[in-house]
Amino acid sequence: MLILSCLSSHAMAQFDKEVFHVKYSISPVMLNGERDALHAVDFNVKFPLKMKGRSMFGGGIGYESLWTNRGPLIGDLSVQGISAQFLFNRNFDNGHALLGFASAGVYSDFKDVSNEDFRYSVGMRYKTKLHEKFTMWYGIAFSKQFFGVLVAPFIDFHWRITPRLRMTGPLPLNTQLRYALRPKVGLTFFLKPDNATYRLSRKDYESRYFQKKQWNAGCGVEYQLTRHWLVTLRGGYSLKRKFETYEASQTGVLSILTFDLQGGKRIPYNQYQENAFLAEAMIAWVLSKD
Repeated sequence: MLILSCLSSHAMAQFDKEVFHVKYSISPVMLNGERDALHAVDFNVKFPLKMKGRSMFGGGIGYESLWTNRGPLIGDLSVQGISAQFLFNRNFDNGHALLGFASAGVYSDFKDVSNEDFRYSVGMRYKTKLHEKFTMWYGIAFSKQFFGVLVAPFIDFHWRITPRLRMTGPLPLNTQLRYALRPKVGLTFFLKPDNATYRLSRKDYESRYFQKKQWNAGCGVEYQLTRHWLVTLRGGYSLKRKFETYEASQTGVLSILTFDLQGGKRIPYNQYQENAFLAEAMIAWVLSKD
């Protein structure tokens, strides 16, 4: 479920397509000279709250978890996130629309939950239909992370290149190229960054925070089980993957996607860096496969 991956903004931006998903991924890591596995689960469900004329208010609930089998990569073994999401969508004439979204949640190892464990995100996008085959959204999202502020500018689009080939955004948050092999089967290619933080416990880790940074690329197969149920299997490679733990005092950083800008000269308490293959499986309920 998950990046963005990196921000909840992508899930909210796709409110009109995907209502529910559960995603599981696995990737190898080398810890203390032994091979381990890094697991991730992402769950998200979205629902309308109020509709009035051309305006709609919606909400959502998300859950994510990241863990290893036995290694010390993430504090002890795991971190989790639970979030609530909200959006407002206003449709105008000629295919234009304005959407605002926000989320708030707790992201930690859940050993001593406090106000230190909260993260927040806000953003907006503007939709315009440039052509029957090309729709574009311009947007930006801001996320209060434990290291500082994460900024994610994006261009979201839906481009029907041919009846079988289409390319979708948001770019570069989750860019996909899809080719329809059959009416119910599609081949996808993707590029997706991931930048997120989780607070560790005060008692055991002095409120340090764990940060993951990844750029994943690969391909997968989508299968439309029914009109609304969609199954996706993907495999790929982390072109850049870094997991770090920082002291709680190392904040004030401005980051764009996975790149630290202002205040980015942080020294990690510990660091793990290794590119690796990954595998992912997802089942989703969508309003339409387009």
